Amino acid sequence: MSVKYLGNELWEGVAARLQRHGYKKKGAVLVRQSGTLEERFHIEGSRWNSGVEPYLFRLGISMRLIDLSLPVRIEGVLLTDHTEVKKWGHSSGRQRCVDPDAPEWFAVTKEGLDQMIMSLTEQITRVSDVLRECEPIVREVAIQGEYIPLWRAIERSRQF
Repeated sequence: MSVKYLGNELWEGVAARLQRHGYKKKGAVLVRQSGTLEERFHIEGSRWNSGVEPYLFRLGISMRLIDLSLPVRIEGVLLTDHTEVKKWGHSSGRQRCVDPDAPEWFAVTKEGLDQMIMSLTEQITRVSDVLRECEPIVREVAIQGEYIPLWRAIERSRQF
């Protein structure tokens, strides 16, 4: 049996805890809209996951400004396929671009599931604050029809 069930249980637990903060689970994605900002979080399971614990995953993060159209260029290159952009939004990255001390991969076992649910819930809450801080930078770039990587938006927002 695959350990993928751990990823599903983890995400269900995180979604239940964050529901009171306005997050909704849409498939494998947690989404919250606050004003014109849409925050999106999802677990990216490792392709190396098998039937043996732990379940390895990364936390994917993206933001979209719902009052603006999706980007048409990434770093000046015109996009021809908008499928990925719909997933990425105006800015995206992984947990490490927000918290450099975060592990590249998270690992959860059945025994540590409850603790990981609490930890991930706290991390998403902190990341949410960072997304709001860098929203003006993302907006400035998005108005020009461009996508900006989340790490760059965070870096630029901290310069001010």
